Amino acid sequence: MDPSKRPTATVVVPEITRRLSGIPGLSVYLQNPPAIRVGGRSSKALYQYTLQSSDINALYAAAAKMVAALHMLKTVTDVTTDLPQHQTPTVLVRSTQRASSLGITPLSLENSLAEAYNEQQASTIYTPTNEYMGGAEVEPNAQKDVSDLENLYIRTSSGH
Repeated sequence: MDPSKRPTATVVVPEITRRLSGIPGLSVYLQNPPAIRVGGRSSKALYQYTLQSSDINALYAAAAKMVAALHMLKTVTDVTTDLPQHQTPTVLVRSTQRASSLGITPLSLENSLAEAYNEQQASTIYTPTNEYMGGAEVEPNAQKDVSDLENLYIRTSSGH
């Protein structure tokens, strides 16, 4: 097909989304990303809203309530959340005294957990039309159970 006669991504994305949304059990979030993204996190949608709380149970409850309310609106589509839906949140309580006696600083503990469980950008792959982040994190199969924390090693201030 002559490239000048091809429909734009703005036309194609909603059409593909409409076709795929008819498949039971499938949630599809297609988007035509801007050439330059300024600020914010990448998202599955054009708009995003961030909820924060120091109380994890309150956060899950508020997120569920907000998603349910947005689903009721006819003018809003593709509502989703990035909270894990079928997992019980785990709260870690650190013993600063115990960590200190082992030569582990609060910062090294936080950094080790962040490096293991938050995807870290390890590289960027450049193509003629886009760029892609290469990430590093603990393998997802090793993040399923609290007992997996036993396999996480944290470097002490002396390097051990």
